Amino acid sequence: MEGERIYKFSGNVFKNVIARLEETMGAGTIRAVFRLVGRDLGRKAAERIKKKHKVSSCSLGEYAKILVEEVIAPVTGNDGVTLKESPENVEIDITVCPFEQMGFDISNKFYCTYTESLIERLIEEKFGKEVIIKINSLKSAGHDKCSFQIPK
Repeated sequence: MEGERIYKFSGNVFKNVIARLEETMGAGTIRAVFRLVGRDLGRKAAERIKKKHKVSSCSLGEYAKILVEEVIAPVTGNDGVTLKESPENVEIDITVCPFEQMGFDISNKFYCTYTESLIERLIEEKFGKEVIIKINSLKSAGHDKCSFQIPK
């Protein structure tokens, strides 16, 4: 019960902060902030993964599996994320949006920007090169999942 009260409190504070930021700074600025936060947390997650796993010689598919298990699934639940690998790419599909679960209006795509940049930074930290993720679908655009495709 105590944790639920704190969860509701922090969720309400966060909703109000985002609403005020959108009013004063606009959606573009908020997306830029979410991109920076995603990249920062992606770097930190990459450091944590590197310490915990032997990732120096793993492939993109192997690393993406670790990324899903260590970073995404703990938030979405194991049933909220799937990983598919083909010869051309690796695709991460997320069906559970934690922001949506908290009651946030996800239609403005701020939160999608966070997730995209988090994944990009994790991949960049591992492979040492800039990556551009293709977005196949977003829940914020009315789809049933967010689908991020990482080229090999």
